[in-house]
Amino acid sequence: MLSKHPRFVNWHYTYNCNFNCDHCYSRSPSYPEDLSVVDYQLIVEKLIDAQIFKVAFGGGEPLTRADLVHTVKRLSEAGIFTHITTNGWLVDTAMAEKLKEAGLGTLSFSIDSPFLKYHDELRNKSGSYSRVLEGIRSANRVGLKVHFSTTITVENHEYISEFVSLAEQELISEINFKLFRAAGNGLVLKDRFSIKQDVLEDLIARVDDSRKKSKVKISMYGSESGENCSCGNTTLTLRPNGDLVICPYSGDSIGNILKQTLSEVWLNSSELSERRREPNKCFGKEDNQWPINSDREKMPLKPYTEKLMQKQVAKGIVHANKA
Repeated sequence: MLSKHPRFVNWHYTYNCNFNCDHCYSRSPSYPEDLSVVDYQLIVEKLIDAQIFKVAFGGGEPLTRADLVHTVKRLSEAGIFTHITTNGWLVDTAMAEKLKEAGLGTLSFSIDSPFLKYHDELRNKSGSYSRVLEGIRSANRVGLKVHFSTTITVENHEYISEFVSLAEQELISEINFKLFRAAGNGLVLKDRFSIKQDVLEDLIARVDDSRKKSKVKISMYGSESGENCSCGNTTLTLRPNGDLVICPYSGDSIGNILKQTLSEVWLNSSELSERRREPNKCFGKEDNQWPINSDREKMPLKPYTEKLMQKQVAKGIVHANKA
């Protein structure tokens, strides 16, 4: 029997990011503007009213947004489990303590190499590897539950055992390996990162082997089959402008949370009905998904547009990027 609401909402909390990773699915030459702090407060109350079980915050870099800690606190107080995925740059002891006090359930750090040189090069940010390790240790010190979130590409797939060893060393409770998907910057550079079928079969075997040997919980997602996928069945993705989509990689909006209730979208969307009729179809498989631009290959890769960034800093929506 279909529930009245999704159980899990994946909230892309901002398009802003202080990084510009080569493989990132959420980078684009332009973006719609994030909603205001007041609008986000309205969204939070809608999520609470809908009795959502879990909200996961991603981006962009969600910690650049000024109201994130307050949002986590409000949801946690209402009994909703909260999860943040971060690049780690803004996680020091003070931030970790704020998140702990707000009731954050888990803090997941994006780390795409067990080695400094490749991680920094991929993320186009010198010092990013050192900072993510500092962030992990700060989070552990205050007692947060800490995960790794790792995008697996043809360039790092051989290092599964090294990722697991690093997780064990840094007291990580869980690793989530995600197979590379061609979107955003990753769409422009898909020939560089895409994993071939023969490599994928070997990768799955090595992940399974690591599961048997390590106490760290290990999961892997990203099959281009919709089989056993939660998107549209128990979960929805929410974008920073309020649009709702079937999954983080799918293209078209199926509604807007400020214009409709979650229940109206969940029960009446024709796209969701199609998804449920075709459980083995992946709705994020096509290369022409958002966010892209028709002239993407002619445009330089760059983070959140500076003009839009300045506008949102002035409004108090996001923090200014830190070097």
